[in-house]
Amino acid sequence: MSDLECLDHLADVGSATAGQIAERTNLTTGAVTSMLRRLQQAGYVTAERDPADRRRVVVTIRPERIADLERPYERFAERAERLVEGYSAEEVRLLVRHHGRLQAMYLAELDSLRDDDTGPSRP
Repeated sequence: MSDLECLDHLADVGSATAGQIAERTNLTTGAVTSMLRRLQQAGYVTAERDPADRRRVVVTIRPERIADLERPYERFAERAERLVEGYSAEEVRLLVRHHGRLQAMYLAELDSLRDDDTGPSRP
């Protein structure tokens, strides 16, 4: 699942550092290193040292592999499109507002969990 989350993130942003991927996936840097090795061996990403800071690794999705990542979702996207076509404009606006609010709650909860992990330990 983390591999797919990483690839999805890279498809959105183009390139990211290994540290950014660790933060996005909530994985340790060691786990991200293993994941990136798998994705490189499978031909999905490249990982190069940042010329400005050789300690950093910049990971980039290989453009020729993006279609391979999209293919499994095509049928789902077609079905979702048919589902949304059945809603009125007002229903779609309600769903969009609801999704936005849920996403904000989710992200706030993630931030809270991260703060709890980095803050002082509790008895």
